[in-house]
Amino acid sequence: MQQNWNTSRMGWLLLLLYLVRAQTGLAQAVVRPPLLPVAQMQQDVAVLQASLTALHPGLYRYNSYQQVEQYFQQLRRQVSQPLPLSAFYLRLSQFTAKLHCGHTYPNPFNLSPELRSQLFSDHLLPVYFRVCAGHWVVTHNLSASPQLRTGDEIVAINGIPVRRITDSLLTVSRADGRHGTAKLLDNLNLTPTSGATYALFDQYFSLFFPASQADFTLTVQPSGRPAFQLPVAAQAKDERQRAFTQRFGPLPTRRATWQYRLLDAQTAYLKIGDLAIWGWGFDARRYLDSVFTDLEQRRCERLVVDIRGCEGGDDATRNVLLSYLMPHAFGCENPTRRLLRALSVPDSLLPYLHTWDPSFKEPKPASLYQLTAEGLYEKRSEATSPCQPQALATKRFKGHFALLIDAANSSTTFTLAEWVQQARAGVLVGQPTGGTKQGLNGGSFSFYACPAAGWK
Repeated sequence: MQQNWNTSRMGWLLLLLYLVRAQTGLAQAVVRPPLLPVAQMQQDVAVLQASLTALHPGLYRYNSYQQVEQYFQQLRRQVSQPLPLSAFYLRLSQFTAKLHCGHTYPNPFNLSPELRSQLFSDHLLPVYFRVCAGHWVVTHNLSASPQLRTGDEIVAINGIPVRRITDSLLTVSRADGRHGTAKLLDNLNLTPTSGATYALFDQYFSLFFPASQADFTLTVQPSGRPAFQLPVAAQAKDERQRAFTQRFGPLPTRRATWQYRLLDAQTAYLKIGDLAIWGWGFDARRYLDSVFTDLEQRRCERLVVDIRGCEGGDDATRNVLLSYLMPHAFGCENPTRRLLRALSVPDSLLPYLHTWDPSFKEPKPASLYQLTAEGLYEKRSEATSPCQPQALATKRFKGHFALLIDAANSSTTFTLAEWVQQARAGVLVGQPTGGTKQGLNGGSFSFYACPAAGWK
């Protein structure tokens, strides 16, 4: 039986790499140094290696010890000469992508505003698109050019073929496991949701393909018409979002990403757009109870649950939803295992570790843990105690159920889809999901600062 590994306590998410010692140490003399010193980058790599090898439970999950060591050697060679900040950021992004851990990567949200302004261009493409079977298809034209239509294909940007752009961006795209092609490509989509924050395309296109001009020239292939070139003016992020809101309405966020409505007298639709409900002030249990109470009272025979575009979030809320949909108690067919690389954080790493969970830094009692065959630590009570399945809700839906899925479903929503499929609780409709049946790395997360950054 294949088991999921959910890395608790010592898990890694959104690897924080502050790379600014060059400007903090020389701020009075040089505001934006053109190159980072080799010694600084090598020091950052050294702490990165120490942190990952000491604490990351999934480091050798998809790579052997020898492969990981080779990746570090290659990274050290790549930073053996002075590099611009952008080049160093690219090297680190490409390194973490090789680990095949969807929760380990340089996270723009955790960079300082100054770093973000240095790394990422605010001259952005005024078009949203989706990658479909290798084709970049326009979904929203936010430019002032009416020639560009929804459904048109972008075949080149600034004369660079989309195939080449795709190959470059895939080297920094993240996914769990070695078979996450659907997820890797899904990350390349430039959508209203991703474009409102830090879309992978927005971050990395200008890093891979720096241009002397701010605007873009698109090569467009419409359906049934000749291809043409179209100059479009770049837009700042807030300008692009305003254009989207004016043309398509406000983008649903937080609670508004959950929707419930009737499609007809016997068919209901439930959209779960985001499961990262922490801090919303939203009672998801009460909401779901009201939905399934309504379904019961109306005697609806069919239900469509739409989790497309939802990557992950709160496992407990996922289980509450499933308690209304599964045919029997669940969670023990492929139980989650919580494994640690170490029972304490080395003192030398404590200054560079940040997390919202103070217990992360607290040593774990060795008497409560045992070593697994993989050389990781697992709680004795969890390893030896029988799995306690999740009970079903009293208002469980007993009609026909369809789950709409896509490649964005790669964390807790992947598990949701997997359990529905295993129990034959409903029909899965859509694209292949973006997770892996080998299990995910998740749980409690830590953010790290590299020593050369001077981050405290």
